[in-house]
Amino acid sequence: MGNIWSEHFRYYDLFQKNSDKYLKTIEFHLRKLKKSKRILDTGAGSGNLALAFLRNGHLLTAVDSNKLALNILKDKCMDFKDKLMVKEMDVQNLDFDDEQFDGASSMFVIPFVKDNKKYFSKIFRVLKEGGVLVISAWAPVEDSLNGLMNPLEEELTKKEILPKYKKEWNLIKESGEVLVKTVLEGPDINGIINILEGVGFKNIKNHENPYGKYAYFITCEK
Repeated sequence: MGNIWSEHFRYYDLFQKNSDKYLKTIEFHLRKLKKSKRILDTGAGSGNLALAFLRNGHLLTAVDSNKLALNILKDKCMDFKDKLMVKEMDVQNLDFDDEQFDGASSMFVIPFVKDNKKYFSKIFRVLKEGGVLVISAWAPVEDSLNGLMNPLEEELTKKEILPKYKKEWNLIKESGEVLVKTVLEGPDINGIINILEGVGFKNIKNHENPYGKYAYFITCEK
């Protein structure tokens, strides 16, 4: 999976920054964590959400296990070094003291975590009482690849990103085929809600999202 992610991140930003649905996802996380001063971004990837948090004045700790992604994140967020801490770390083993963060974010991470109960237990531990967790995740839907990639390809074509970057797009589609297989094996929204309840989260809410059936957006509190 590591090599797949490395190839994926090389071209990820090129296309996602031109996706209206992706940008709306970032806006959702920003809106729901607006009142959280210190935020933990788990599975931060190449840092698009991290940069948005920093631009909004939050103190941010970004965690990911992919070194290439974190290097991209650091370069992207270099103007905010005084507000940013970056950790190369497995999100299932968050090495922080208890009750350190006002809010936490999980953006398109869930299907790629082996043990989501452990993952959310760790987040619960490091959140302060009343802390908010915001989740966006791909749903295990059979036609996910076409349902997600085809509309994005149409959008990129309208914005004249394609066919200029057709070669790079084909590489993203190849990695997407592998990643979707993992998504299909991942938990659905009911499974995640059960885990969150079991861990101790409350006020769990399911929200409308720009991807429709292909994703689920959740907020909850400690």
